[in-house]
Amino acid sequence: MLLKSKELHFLVGIPSVIVASTLVAWYGSQSFAAGKWLGGGSTVGLGCGTAAGLIIVFEMGLSPKKWLRRIKWLGPARYWMAAHLWLGLVSLPLAIAHCGMTLGGWLPATFMVLFSLTILSGVYG
Repeated sequence: MLLKSKELHFLVGIPSVIVASTLVAWYGSQSFAAGKWLGGGSTVGLGCGTAAGLIIVFEMGLSPKKWLRRIKWLGPARYWMAAHLWLGLVSLPLAIAHCGMTLGGWLPATFMVLFSLTILSGVYG
């Protein structure tokens, strides 16, 4: 198994959780100051959405990494898998904060449900 190393999880997991927690805490404080849940159009909502979007772009980079596994400067697969695991987990609260704690209409609700199911299937797998 690629993820047996606890040091690897600490190396990737703790910074991921700290950054995501900081962004969600910033979102909570700004929403509390505004007296309502802020959406993706606010500065803090845009920041959470940008972070979640960049994480999703990185997550999609795992597939080309598998195709190019002979290129050594991309790093070992276990680092990519650990980052894929932890960043994928922290992207869900960032996406929820970006949505303003609501599902909105049918299209954003569909995307959020599919995104949540994707993350849950990854946790299960």
